[in-house]
Amino acid sequence: MGLALLPMPYGYYQVLRLVAFGCATFAAIQLWSRRQLLSVALALTALTFNPVFPVHLDRSVWSLLNIIAAAIFIIGWLRTEKAAPTAQGSKSALIENSFDHDA
Repeated sequence: MGLALLPMPYGYYQVLRLVAFGCATFAAIQLWSRRQLLSVALALTALTFNPVFPVHLDRSVWSLLNIIAAAIFIIGWLRTEKAAPTAQGSKSALIENSFDHDA
């Protein structure tokens, strides 16, 4: 997303649109049951970057949208990373407890 602020060939923006759409859609679906507000923000990002019905805006507007989309992805990643150690810890405890029953 950050590279989109620089003058790049048109093909880069087409690939960016496809990748942003795919990642935002996948993350919105995965996070829906846990983080609905973030999921809605990701769904709106996916709609903005959708390759099927492209949104045509000025470069200055796209620059702002790229910054907002990058912030949404970073916030989603940070919030997911904060939740991950708890889930990982419970998996580790589950594995350790399963070895305790070998008697």
